[in-house]
Amino acid sequence: MKANLNYLLLPILCAAIPLTANAASTLDQQREKIVIASRRSETALNQAIDDLYRLFRASGDPRVREDLIALLLRQERFREAIDICASCSHKNLSASELENLALAHRREKQYLRALTLYSALNKQQPKNAEGWLGRIWVEIELKRFKQAEQHLQLYLSRFGRTPKYAQAAEALRDNNLGDIAKLGRWLDQLQASPHDSDLILRLYRLSAKHNIYPLQAQLMRRYPHLFDHKDQGWLRHTEIMSQVKKDPPSFTPSFTQLQKSYTKLTALLAETEKTNPLYLQLLQDHLVLAAQLRKITVVKADFKQLKELQQDIAPYALEAYADSLLFSGSPHQALSLYQSLAMQERQNNAALSARLSFKLMNAASDAGKFNQAQHYLDQISTPRYINDYTHNSRIPNPDYDKKFFHQINLLTWRGRRTQALHLSKARLATYAGDPWSIMALSELEQQRNNHNEAIALARKAAYFLSKEEAWFLHQHFAETALKQGDISTATKIIAGLSVDEKHKAESLLERYNLLRAARFISSYSIRQRTGGTSREKEHERAFYIYSPKTESGQGVYFHSWQTTSLEAEKKYRQGQIGIGALLNRYPLELEAEIGRGTALNRKSYYQLNALYRLNQHWQFSLYKHRNSPDTPINAIKGGIYSKDMGLSATYTHYDLFRLGFGSARMKFDDGNKRNSVFIWLDTDTYKRDRWALRNYLHFDYQRNKNIPAAAYHNPSNRFSAELGNDLTYFQPLDYAIVLTHHLKADLGKYKQYAHRSENIWSFSYGQEWRIGKKIAISYDIGRKKNIYDGKAELNNFARLNLSVYF
Repeated sequence: MKANLNYLLLPILCAAIPLTANAASTLDQQREKIVIASRRSETALNQAIDDLYRLFRASGDPRVREDLIALLLRQERFREAIDICASCSHKNLSASELENLALAHRREKQYLRALTLYSALNKQQPKNAEGWLGRIWVEIELKRFKQAEQHLQLYLSRFGRTPKYAQAAEALRDNNLGDIAKLGRWLDQLQASPHDSDLILRLYRLSAKHNIYPLQAQLMRRYPHLFDHKDQGWLRHTEIMSQVKKDPPSFTPSFTQLQKSYTKLTALLAETEKTNPLYLQLLQDHLVLAAQLRKITVVKADFKQLKELQQDIAPYALEAYADSLLFSGSPHQALSLYQSLAMQERQNNAALSARLSFKLMNAASDAGKFNQAQHYLDQISTPRYINDYTHNSRIPNPDYDKKFFHQINLLTWRGRRTQALHLSKARLATYAGDPWSIMALSELEQQRNNHNEAIALARKAAYFLSKEEAWFLHQHFAETALKQGDISTATKIIAGLSVDEKHKAESLLERYNLLRAARFISSYSIRQRTGGTSREKEHERAFYIYSPKTESGQGVYFHSWQTTSLEAEKKYRQGQIGIGALLNRYPLELEAEIGRGTALNRKSYYQLNALYRLNQHWQFSLYKHRNSPDTPINAIKGGIYSKDMGLSATYTHYDLFRLGFGSARMKFDDGNKRNSVFIWLDTDTYKRDRWALRNYLHFDYQRNKNIPAAAYHNPSNRFSAELGNDLTYFQPLDYAIVLTHHLKADLGKYKQYAHRSENIWSFSYGQEWRIGKKIAISYDIGRKKNIYDGKAELNNFARLNLSVYF
């Protein structure tokens, strides 16, 4: 039976052999025809590649694949060649495929895969000179110089001293040299071979790498035939950027230099076509300069355009965009981008640069993530001394001091000012003549309201600061003046700063401009009585419109307020509308306001207020009002007006507490005389990261003349004492928005003549929103218990405040 079966299969097998041979022959003919046709023109080559793609998809034949890869390499379509054989094992590749794919991987900088393929080619075809040369070049790229030297010697023994050998040997020598030494050797070679175009181009690329613009310009002038208009565009770009990117790496361009380079770069960008490879580079550098100049709108537009180009954005441009996000008030977005860049940097270098770590720390702290900020700061390794940029000498490490000062700032932001103060004093004891340590301590004293000591320390630091560093001292004096209310002195200091110094002192100028800016302030409150003898409801609204202040702090304003009281289905209104003026003659501030009453209030009024700052601890205030805004509405209803005056003093003990006391006297038209005295204490009890607690204590005593006919609340005397708490939680968001939560609670005692003492209390929850630096909105809702002639009154209340700077 088996013999019969073999007998039947034999004719079938004999018939199949010529059919298979015929199919292979047809495929070979198609391949040959396509390859020959590809040599006619570039168009023919494109058509041949398309034909081979179709043939390969239909047949899957490795010989077709081999031809297709070879043709793709003729057009330098390396990525497509790699994709065709993405899952191929090198063991199944022909010698031609090994050589071509190794070259493709090398050109795509996939050096490890290229090395694997070249190694397989060397085993398969040990006499293939190109295979050994390719392997040597890849080993040089991988910095495996010892292996490259060994294989270079093997090449020499097998193939002799060919021109390609000499080129590879020179490249190996160059890679063992530093760039500066390499540059000198190539310049010497150029003198001996002034027409070596390959050497000229290598010298040009190396000078471009190090932004040596004069050498680039010289080479382009001497050898114009080697460069086209695109190269000239690149040279213009180098010339522009060389003004703001110089060695050493710590070089910081001035504002004037940045502005000039930005203007030139903007013009070059407008002239360059988007299809030009230079355009991507120009756009990225334009974004960087715009970020350094704080041109936030330009940065956003450039970044949007970079995304639309759908090309990889360089890390340095992404970092500049993150800088802009942080500066413009989006710390969470900036932190996320910095973290992404840090991940890339760790993959490439294993260690994270101090530069990026400092930025991560700043972004994390601005985002309120203080533990994370401390982690980023702790991971910065900062030896006291490092090599300079030439690596020939040792210099002090600027990051060593920078890390210390960042630590001081972080401790201060977290509410650990005492610890920061101790660290600063300890450092100053070690480095007594270090001006920056002195200035760090001076800034801490300024924040503690110890202005005298802050100024004394700053003057001490002035002896050690260079002329170029003096701007920081001027900025510090101006900030201290602004904090004390001395606008005139701050104006004089700022006027003396140069354009570049003003750019460095940007935060100072921002505060100064806000203090002088026009502004609108509005408030609205509502109180609803829910318990007691009646169901009174009261609304109050007020607003100020301030003009811009002069350079010495003078200004004018418009003021209006109105109170509406609803009681027993009757509505009563009173208010005032007027204009005022502010006069600043530090240490004296004066305010005068005149106007008329509205609704029930039919009389004119005036207000005079004076504030005198004796020193950093004491300030005194005095006021005198006619038709006082504190006159009860029930008195106004009866045609009873008042005038009052008061004197108070405030003592500020650094950043520990504030103590105030004073007295006031109000005279009513009905003969009543209301005298009062008060004392209060306010302290910032606790501050840790986002949380803060403020406590305040208030005592108040009032005495009135007995007026039996008075229709307003007029106890013979009364006394109140209150202890208050304000717990806040700070919540920074993106887009320059900051939210602060407030939880307030007051508890006290109230004693009125002829009535027993009663407990009084209030509690409220509120939110304060800051939108940028110019808009603030706050509101709160709560409940309060008051005592009125011995009877408890319970009130719900809500308040809304708005402040806008123009």
